[in-house]
Amino acid sequence: GYDQRLGDVSTPVAITTPLSGRQIEALAPRHVRSPGGLVSYSNYSTGLLATIVEDVSGLPIEQYERERIWEPLGMRTTQFQTGLTLSSDVAAASYRDDDGSMSPAPFLPFHPYYWPVGAISSSLEDMARYARFHLAAVRGEESPILSAAAHAQLRSVQHRSHPDVGGFGFQMMSFEWNGEVVFGHGGTWPGYESMLLVFPARDVAVFFSIAGPARVGNLSANIQVIERLLGPYRPSRTYVGASEEDLAQYQGAYRSTLRAYSGPEALINFLQPSQRIVVSEG
Repeated sequence: GYDQRLGDVSTPVAITTPLSGRQIEALAPRHVRSPGGLVSYSNYSTGLLATIVEDVSGLPIEQYERERIWEPLGMRTTQFQTGLTLSSDVAAASYRDDDGSMSPAPFLPFHPYYWPVGAISSSLEDMARYARFHLAAVRGEESPILSAAAHAQLRSVQHRSHPDVGGFGFQMMSFEWNGEVVFGHGGTWPGYESMLLVFPARDVAVFFSIAGPARVGNLSANIQVIERLLGPYRPSRTYVGASEEDLAQYQGAYRSTLRAYSGPEALINFLQPSQRIVVSEG
């Protein structure tokens, strides 16, 4: 039920770690929905999960992920970008389009609390290893980091807002497309976009990464990949022949739950057409 404040995710200054409880508490957004109702993605909750992992394991989250996930999977070049500038040989600098000419784009660093949310840099080879881990787990093969039962929970819907829409597993988004299950996760950051999509029934995984101006956009690129494998989306239910009264209940303006509900960010979200869907007669 947390508000979504994107302004806290980055920082223009270096911040000493580990963070104190007071610092973490100051970052907490207010509750805008009652827990257990509508489901929405939450950057703050992901950072909070990492804090819990640190408290339980006694390890900094970067060390925990390196020792418990990356190294067992052979991901040797994967690491956190913890500085105010790009520091890794495998991290590609982004570019921006200035009137048709490409120029280096400034790097926007992550606040330490949000490092686990999106500050990980990796190589395509490492991401291929990560994708193969998911495919092997779906096939029931033994994993060096996760049991078959735990992976089934990770990729299966645990929470969703409505039976007809996709939902969330454990840090994985899961949905059906033309009768086939697809799961994965991705993200967007100024100058960067990425997505991992896993198609269990086809034993196929696709990862793409974009460093530069987002001409296509994460969501559009996702759909292009999915349609190439599974075809254009066909709704499992049809409302052809439904009465006007049946359809009237769906008319109105809809807004994404993944938005800021207060402060300047709320106004910015409201002015973005992508944040509003209007369903009208016809």
